[in-house]
Amino acid sequence: MRVLPQGPRIDMTTPEPSEAAIFNSARRIHAPEDRDAYLDRVCGDDRGLRTRVEALLRIHDEEPTFLQSPAEEFDEPVGEGPGTVLGPYTLLEQIGEGGFGVVFMAEQEHPIRRKVALKVIKPGMDTRQVVARFEAERQALALMDHPNIARVFDGGETPAGRPYFVMELVRGVPVTDFCDQNHMTVRQRLELFVSVCQAVQHAHQKGIIHRDLKPTNVLVTLHDGTPVPKVIDFGIAKATGQKLTEKSLFTGFAQMVGTPIYMSPEQAEMSGLDVDTRADIYALGVLLYELLTGTTPFDPERLRTAGFDEVRRIIREEEPARPSARVSTLGRAAATVTTNRGSDPKHLGRLIRGELDWIVMKCLEKDRTRRYESASALARDIERYLADEPVDACPPSPAYRLRKFLRRNRVPAVAASLVVLTLLAGIAGTTLGLVEARRQAGLAWSAQANESEARVRETQRAESEAAERVRTAEAEAEARKQEKEAKEQLALSSSVIDFLLNDLLAQAASRAQADRGFEPKPNLTVREALDRAAAAIGDRFKDRPRLEAMVRQTLGNSYRQLGEYDKAIAQIRQAADIRERALGADHVDTLSARHSLAVAYRAKRQLDDAIRLFDQVYRARTASLGPEHPDTLKTLNGLASAHLDAGNLDQAEALFRQVYDARLKTLGPENPYTITALHNLADAYQRNDKPAKAVEIFERIRAIDLRDRRPDHPEALSTLNNLALSYWRMNRYDKSVPLLEELLAATKKVQGDGHPHVLHVQANLGVNYCDAGYLREGIRLLEEVHRDGGKYPDLRWVDLQLVLAYVRAGRAAQARPLAPPIELEARHKPPPGGLGLASVLSLLGSVSADQGEWVDAEAKLRECLSIRESKEPDAWTTFNTQSRLGGVLLGRKMYKEAEPFLRQGLAGMKERESRMDVGDRFNLKLALERLVHLYDAWGKKPEADRWRKELEAENAVGKK
Repeated sequence: MRVLPQGPRIDMTTPEPSEAAIFNSARRIHAPEDRDAYLDRVCGDDRGLRTRVEALLRIHDEEPTFLQSPAEEFDEPVGEGPGTVLGPYTLLEQIGEGGFGVVFMAEQEHPIRRKVALKVIKPGMDTRQVVARFEAERQALALMDHPNIARVFDGGETPAGRPYFVMELVRGVPVTDFCDQNHMTVRQRLELFVSVCQAVQHAHQKGIIHRDLKPTNVLVTLHDGTPVPKVIDFGIAKATGQKLTEKSLFTGFAQMVGTPIYMSPEQAEMSGLDVDTRADIYALGVLLYELLTGTTPFDPERLRTAGFDEVRRIIREEEPARPSARVSTLGRAAATVTTNRGSDPKHLGRLIRGELDWIVMKCLEKDRTRRYESASALARDIERYLADEPVDACPPSPAYRLRKFLRRNRVPAVAASLVVLTLLAGIAGTTLGLVEARRQAGLAWSAQANESEARVRETQRAESEAAERVRTAEAEAEARKQEKEAKEQLALSSSVIDFLLNDLLAQAASRAQADRGFEPKPNLTVREALDRAAAAIGDRFKDRPRLEAMVRQTLGNSYRQLGEYDKAIAQIRQAADIRERALGADHVDTLSARHSLAVAYRAKRQLDDAIRLFDQVYRARTASLGPEHPDTLKTLNGLASAHLDAGNLDQAEALFRQVYDARLKTLGPENPYTITALHNLADAYQRNDKPAKAVEIFERIRAIDLRDRRPDHPEALSTLNNLALSYWRMNRYDKSVPLLEELLAATKKVQGDGHPHVLHVQANLGVNYCDAGYLREGIRLLEEVHRDGGKYPDLRWVDLQLVLAYVRAGRAAQARPLAPPIELEARHKPPPGGLGLASVLSLLGSVSADQGEWVDAEAKLRECLSIRESKEPDAWTTFNTQSRLGGVLLGRKMYKEAEPFLRQGLAGMKERESRMDVGDRFNLKLALERLVHLYDAWGKKPEADRWRKELEAENAVGKK
């Protein structure tokens, strides 16, 4: 982003008389008509001021104890001003004022000298509710630590007992003004907006909803010439999962909180519906709308002059114009708006039309369940747009728009059916069918016209014309068949939507649960809702098998995503069986269900079943669709993944190569699907002990990422991780460690400290440090992950790595407490008695041996040796286990029993020395040392001297 000059600071003061003075005067006027006349006079056309004062008066009238103590009778509050000293802070000038607080620029003298912003409650406004809200803002800011959120430094009370807090002084201007003053392009505005989203995501992760996001609460300042947005003013923030303060932060029932222009429909509803983080997503959508178009979704002047209830109705019911459409209606303002964006009206409209329209309108959905699920999801979609990748947002389907239209207008059934016919192209999968049907019909009609023309001109070609008529009739019949199928598919999809709305989503309401005979549960989980919906199927669709199959497959896929694999398999298997009976084994819908069933088998680790079913579906799709059809390749990719999971590495590698070659041929080298296939192939190389090949591919993909993506893009980070892992497998720690350090910094920036992805990367870096010989640094990182990642099951592997690091550092005593849970988990992990268990037993045997617990060490190593002799009898690790078991017997002074294990173990390792990595050769030295110790302890000096010479020779080789 180019360096931009800083614009002037915006004056944030509010015109007098102040809100506090108006409130204090009006509350003493008891006659309603006199009070209204007074408010008409002092508020004038300022509807926002009038609304806020009336809200305070309603609370005052309805709650006699609203004030903590009787308010003083005064016309104008007397409070702090320039020169006032509060603790170590001297107030310099007032820089902002809101309904309840005043913001000053202040100077701190000690312990450091700096300028800060100090916010204090106005005199006369220190009511219970206002104090709680003020305290909530301080607590909200204190919870957060993000470069794009103003930091809180300190807090205290004035001599009069009114609270204040001290925060970072943000010398910035509202984000919209900054962008306009510096003529920032749409791309630059979007890049700045991504940082705002990341700040809001940080607040949400801390359990804080801002509830008043708007340009004046997003200020932009320059740091080293780079624009940096700062989110400020958490004065009406709301906690999602914890108390913001020990005092009660209470937003009154039917109280509208926020700024109407940026307020979500649920905030305007004032119905008691709990406002969650998606209200901030709506406000971000309004802000993005304004950054793109120079105006807000609803006319600010109209909202300012409308009555209270009309404002609420507009926000809740009216659909705003798409941003691209709004640009075309700007009139005389269009020239200024487009110039500020380095564009012209025609080009700006084209630029916004499509994906940016979709992104903004997804944020502005009236139904909050259709908005982005998080601010980070919104940021990722903006990044996809900037990287020319497909975005998640898309226009609402015609079926959804039809449903909204019918509910809003209650049109008669006949009219509704006509609307349905006009929206046939809307359901996913139906579009292609109808387009093809219409194309075939068009070809048929065109052929008929050509036939008539040809008959007039060339009567001698009667035979060919007759054949053309036959083809025309066939085309017409095929078109009618496809159109009928499209209509049936539409009806099926609409019925599935009805089922999901009425039997699944409607259960969010307690009344709907009671109507279905269930005990109302206000916190019904998704799993419980799915169980109830599945039970409701029964014989409901016995006469509509295709609909039942679609519903069951939908429920099954939902169960799978929740990890309920048995329930998923049961539902999807029924769907597949129903479709096979109704449509045939090779019908496209039957194969779709069988593919989903194979995916569920793989998720449950029933890999034999997954491989068998993937293979069946792949063969059937190849026969009906062709070997290079996207669905065929999707199934082939699933088959390869199942083989990879099962350890069939050669088969997996070959199949991933087949997928990649096909996508390279049909889509080109840099299509995202081709790159994904290449990524999978590299992963197979890595798992199949071919790290050099994996490195070559991951370096190619990373070059593409660096060219086309932001450094912190999720796909770029994934590539970086796999590249580092491949170098690690090659013992190239000089490459893997810097890559992982870069990855850790980038992942922290995107996810924040403590996120499981961050902990995974930190653990990988710790392992690499240990393997590179930096045990102290590696153990420190692994200990941090062990401490912070205990609640994440996917991070349990770190405990094993920490034990290994302790053993290598000679700190086995610290490893001992970690051993029992590690062994227990290894014994329960499939496959039973596998090499994974052998590795754990080998390591824990070392821990016991280092502690002198010889009996326990012997038991573990004997079990480990038994597994390895069964699973990999020719591996050098099996013979190393023999030598280590001999060492344990030596510790027990069982010299005769130890000798064969020690000699056979060393001989087997030396025969397989060429298979050992450089980093594993130290095991040969240890095996020789054990033999020397055996014969020394046994009193067999000649044998001890013989092996001592071999040990010296091995040490000499090691020094070279």
